[in-house]
Amino acid sequence: MRKHMKKIFAAFAAATMILGLAGCGSGGSGSSGASGSGGAGGGDTIKVGFMSDQSGDNAITCNVAAFQLAVDEINEAGGVLGKQIEPIIVDGQSDTQRYQNLAKELILEDECAVVFQDGTSANREAIRSTFEQNKALLIYPTFYEGGVASRYCLCTGTGPEQSILPLMQYLKDNSIGNKVYILAADYNYGQISAQWVQEYCDQLGMEVVGTEFSPLGTSQFSSSISKIQDSGADIVYTLLVGSAQTSFFDQWVNAKVDGVTLASTCNIVYSHEQTIVDAPGLSGMISAGNFFEDMGTEDGATDAAKKFVEDFRAKYPNEAYITNQAEGVYTAVYLWKAAVEAAGTTETEAVIDAFDTDEISFAAPSGEVSVDGATHQAKLTLTIMEVQDDHSLKTLQTCPDIEPTYLKDLGIDVRVDDPQTQYSPLENGTGN
Repeated sequence: MRKHMKKIFAAFAAATMILGLAGCGSGGSGSSGASGSGGAGGGDTIKVGFMSDQSGDNAITCNVAAFQLAVDEINEAGGVLGKQIEPIIVDGQSDTQRYQNLAKELILEDECAVVFQDGTSANREAIRSTFEQNKALLIYPTFYEGGVASRYCLCTGTGPEQSILPLMQYLKDNSIGNKVYILAADYNYGQISAQWVQEYCDQLGMEVVGTEFSPLGTSQFSSSISKIQDSGADIVYTLLVGSAQTSFFDQWVNAKVDGVTLASTCNIVYSHEQTIVDAPGLSGMISAGNFFEDMGTEDGATDAAKKFVEDFRAKYPNEAYITNQAEGVYTAVYLWKAAVEAAGTTETEAVIDAFDTDEISFAAPSGEVSVDGATHQAKLTLTIMEVQDDHSLKTLQTCPDIEPTYLKDLGIDVRVDDPQTQYSPLENGTGN
């Protein structure tokens, strides 16, 4: 495994030398309803499912607004293959059993042509086998811990080699610190992501001085903060999710810890904590993701980023913040549209075959995004940003066209062999 990690590290290091350098309210509603492993809906519509946490500990319902924005834009432009998209939006309520039940309904009763799911990795893994068994298409559009290898599951958000490694490299290159304390959520996202942070610290000559896992929904972090202070860490790499992350930040600010930099590929991009915690409490925190709302408003913003923010704000002016998950959902819908149009049908196998060509891409607000046919992961751009004293975000570095290399280095090609599993950096087995 080490040799695979070294390949990834070397590739990114070369790229960086060349470069130089809890939820918002949403519109949208719906109930579970109609679609199947391959078809269009009845009549002139195509049923498309969207599963997300609109309530519960992991609620981040602004993603529904992004999904609806993409659907509305596509429908107003004539739809897909001359048919209108009929969205079926369901609330997973941060409950795994509910996700499993809803997945079956969307596939077997609603016969959705595709289902998008933006909840936790734990819920993705709980429903992935249902899609594989029914040969239905699941698209997971948010940042994640990496390693999923499945013909019927596309992961179009950032993986660890596209997020954790660039951020760790930036921290190292800019002498932010060398001693890292990892604070992660206690489920597969946090567990596997923590393994990646450890792996990249080893590669970069940085020291992990502590690793701690907190159950989902944890609200008290005084003990964790004391451990961090006692550890001598100069960087805290946070991998918390949901309500726990806001609780940690509130308590961290109140503790007035000096000389320690917060860093994350999950926080801020996930729940816009810089808009919730009073300024300047999070000043100096460094976060990495494929998109932040600030990218569409700062000087030098790309036309695509500016237009996305403007269109989103015009339709949903009351949303607190446009997260990277929201942009990822929006982009994923357009990637699916491109694959359907290339295939000339919504039939699942044909759409997947279109993705497998390596030719499906979209000029996203975050930059050009394309799907790697061998791994069903996305090639995309990562942006590293820093929280300022007024809690605005400033771009520190942009890392374009980062390849999803990990599964390839393991010799995985889902077009040839479909392992239907999740690989971790420490073993060639499931990372659950």
